[in-house]
Formats: sequence, C-alpha cells, structure tokens
Amino acid sequence: MNSFDYHPSRDISRSLAVSLMRCVNTDLGKRAALLVSQKRDNEYLALSVDPSTYSDSEALADDLLVTSLLAKADFLTTGIDTRKVAIQKFWEAEAQCADTNRRILRWSLSEKKEDKYITDVMYLARSIISKVLGKIDYEEILNKAGWGPGVSSSAKKDCSAYNKFRVSPEATPDLIATYGIHVVNAVTPWASILAEAAVNEDGTSVPVSIIRDRLIPVRGNVVAFVPKNAKTDRAIAVEPHVNAWIQKGAGALIRSRLSRIGINLNDQSVNQDLARKGSIDGSLCTIDLSSASDTISRELVEWLLPRDWFLLLDSMRSKNGFHEGKWFRYEKFSSMGNGFTFELESAIFYSFVKAVCEVGHYKGEISVYGDDIIAPNDSFASIKEVFDFIGFTVNEGKSFHTGRFRESCGKDYLNGVNVRPFYIRSVILQGDFAQVRVIANRIRHYASQRCGGDYSDSRFRRVWERLVLSTPRKECNPIPAGYGDGGFIMNFDEATSYITPIRNRNFVEGFLVSVCNNKPATRTMKEVRASVLHSIMTKSAESASMGVYPMGGKTKLRRSSIVVRQWSELGPWV
Repeated sequence: MNSFDYHPSRDISRSLAVSLMRCVNTDLGKRAALLVSQKRDNEYLALSVDPSTYSDSEALADDLLVTSLLAKADFLTTGIDTRKVAIQKFWEAEAQCADTNRRILRWSLSEKKEDKYITDVMYLARSIISKVLGKIDYEEILNKAGWGPGVSSSAKKDCSAYNKFRVSPEATPDLIATYGIHVVNAVTPWASILAEAAVNEDGTSVPVSIIRDRLIPVRGNVVAFVPKNAKTDRAIAVEPHVNAWIQKGAGALIRSRLSRIGINLNDQSVNQDLARKGSIDGSLCTIDLSSASDTISRELVEWLLPRDWFLLLDSMRSKNGFHEGKWFRYEKFSSMGNGFTFELESAIFYSFVKAVCEVGHYKGEISVYGDDIIAPNDSFASIKEVFDFIGFTVNEGKSFHTGRFRESCGKDYLNGVNVRPFYIRSVILQGDFAQVRVIANRIRHYASQRCGGDYSDSRFRRVWERLVLSTPRKECNPIPAGYGDGGFIMNFDEATSYITPIRNRNFVEGFLVSVCNNKPATRTMKEVRASVLHSIMTKSAESASMGVYPMGGKTKLRRSSIVVRQWSELGPWV
C-alpha cells in the first residue's frame, strides 16, 4: 500500500463519493460518478430506483448506494433554495390540516354518516386509543418531565439542563392559566432559584413557591428550519420554555402506555425485524407517511382523544406560531419540536391501523414507530383509504406492499437481505480526523454488510485504504469492531503495526488501544445550590459531587487508552 500526500484543508467529500460509485462498476454507478465529478448535481439527484421492481439483492444494493450516497449531502450545487422548498411544504401541510379540520368537523356533526366503513373504523379507533392511554397519571408526567438537548424559547446558546433552570420561565397563556405554575412549584429547586431563595447549610434549596405572575407569557412557538436532504430543509418549532418541560413528561407517559400493549418506542429493532420478515414471505407491508408530524390536525385529535387527555395536551401545546415576523394560528395540533408529538402520532397511527385490521378482519402483526408502520400486507389499501380521510398522506415512494422489498426504521430488506446504503452528508476535510474516521468506518461496515458480516466486499478496500493511509500515522489509531468511531476499524492483521500487546500484574492479557471520542464539554458550577439542582434534575449525584455539569450538546475531542481483551473483526476482504 502506498501513502498519499496529506493536505489538512483538502475537501475530499466529492472525490470520495466518485470513487465509491466507481467501485460498484455498474452502468448506473458509472453514470452517477460522471455526473458528480462534473458537478451536474441536479441530474445526479434525478437518478432513482424503484426497489419493489428488483429481485436480485446484490443489484439493488449497488443501485441504492450510488443513487443515495449524496442524496442528503449539504454541499451539492443544485441551485435549489432548500429553505424556500421547506417553507412551501410547511404551508401546504397547514392547508392540508385545514381541509382535514373541516372534513372531520362536518363528519362528526352530521347525524347520518354515509360511509359506514369509515364510521366503524373511526369509532373503533377512538375506543382503542382510550384504552391505550388509560387514566392520566399527573405524578408520572412530573417525574418524567424535562428538556431535550435542543434549544427552547429561553435557552438558545447554553442548552444544558443546569442553565435551563436558570433562564426566564416562558410559557403560553393557556399553560399559565392551567398547569404552568404548578409545574414549576412542583420542582422545589427550580422555584427556589427563580425566587432567589436562600439555601440551607447543606446547600439544599429552602422550599419556596413562586406566584403565577413570575411566569412570562409568550403567544406560541417559533417556526425554524434545519437541514434534511439535498432538496429540502425540515420544519421544526422552538417551544416556549415551560411548555417544552411538561410536554416531554406527557410524551413519556404516552410512551409508557404504548409499551404496555407491545409498542416499544425505545426499540426500533421490532420494526426492523418485521420489515425483514415481510421481505421474505410478503405477509407484511411497510408504510411511510409524508409530513406526518405536520399533518396531525386539530379536529382529529379533539375528536379522537378522551376529553381529559385532549384538554391536558391542548393546554401544553402552542396554538400559535411565529414565522417571518408574523404570528399565525395553527391548523395542526402539534409539530416537530413539541415534546409529545412523536408519541402522540404513534398512538394515533396504531389505533387506526388496529381498527382497520379489526373491521376488515386482516390477520397479522402490527407495529408502529412514529410514522414507520408495519401492518398485514392485504390491509394496505384499506389503511390508505382511512388515512386519506383523517388527513395523512401515504408516501407511495417509501411504502411497500408489492414485490419483496420492505423498509422500516433505517433498515432496507430485499428477500431478507439488508441492502441499506450509507450517506455522505457534509463536507469532509482531510485534516478533520474525526470525520475521516467516521466515513472510513461507514465504508468498512458497509463492505461487511454486503457479505453478510462474514467477509468484507473487496471492491471498497482501495477507497478505505486511501482514507487510512492519507491520515498521519499518529492519528491513525486502529480499533476493533464494536468500539464506535474513536479510531479506524481494522482487522487484527491490519492493526498489528499500530497496537501494543500488554500483560499486567493481574495476568490480564490484551492490547493497548488509543481511542479518540467526542465527550461532553463541562463547566464548573459556581453555586452549591446550582450543583444540588443539577444533581436532582439529572438524577446524578456523582456529577454534583464533581462540581461540573455538561454544556448542552457541546463536546470536546479527547484521547484515552483502553485495554482490548479480544479483537472483534468485520471479516477479511474478499
């Protein structure tokens, strides 16, 4: 193997993609490589395949790789205003929700409902979701409330939990008028810090309550956009501070209720395994919805949910949004960014799919993970009919009920074989060793996947070696499979020149391996009370005793040494 010149600022993302496409060595691969090398990116993005028409898993895997490799890249020169496209889709979803609201309202108010099938499914779905949700447990909501790692209306830079308890407690008027003040006062340290109360000798907060006037009213959330793929951004919403806290608790309660009936939103493998089964015997279909989170209409939720559940969630959500300098009233019930949207949509989809199968006497397994839906194959048309009525659009390009291809939760199967490609999403600089290691490991994992995990597809060896050899030796730390992306994943024979065998006084034999990982950046706490607050909220006494707290999403690259007892491999190159 020959080494390559090293240039830290060199952008290797496009040339790397071209090399991978040429590795496939098919007509489509050669075509894609030519288009990308000549920066004819719109023509490249127009390349597509229909997985349901394939019978050969090897051929499909090749074609999916070359057409999908840069489908989510943010560096292509397309001339597409991805933000404009996302804004247009956002308002189209609002218009769709408005149509659904009118349709559901007319249907619910009509004395004689003409479509008996739709009526039967609607009422059965209402009964099912009522049984799934059960009685509201307010204590469980409070115990599971919290913030995710992202921003809120009050915390935009330091998004750590520690900082979020110290910033302005903004909330919507509806939440302030109902649960808002009780939410804050239920968490004694939070109320104490907002009230600037004294502390006890041991540093714990003196119990104190704050009055409703301390909550700062805001009309709703702020519409924002984040990258999605090369053609469009994704709409999200930044929720008011206190709303975001309690929304997460409500979402956690719905999640736990779904788990009682076998819908585990903490485990995608259930959907993945069922998708594989469907690809083998054709018994199950996989269904994906377009803009699912943005098309949960207000009237559907109000009609479907038990009254106490609707009033609870309605008090927590943002009824108004802010975009381009103007406030507007939502037609949707909730959106991405709301802490219970994912769980709510999962419960809605499960209830309707279950109702369709019971009314239509369709036999087979049902599983839901957000808008990734698994259902009996012969129920597909009926599910689509019902979803059309309640305002959801089945994504025909990503839903499969013919042929032997199935896709769900990040796994693509044809005849039981995983043909899922990987992606190059952003610019890769040769001097960014963390990025280079990640993409090299993606290639190595993919090469192993193509051979069922027993070997590695040698077509991709040269590209992988180029990444390894173009990295300075001191940064080229090898690691076995299963240790993340803290180094280049290598087989033992490839790593022998980099690693050191050891045997310590306890007679533990192994290999000393250097690992580089991004670990949360921390900051020293200045107040005992803040340390105690963080300990309570993160349920981590250790972090409080150390006097530091994580800085909400910020990381630092840190090198450490570990002892590997047994070297795990991804299979030799064949």
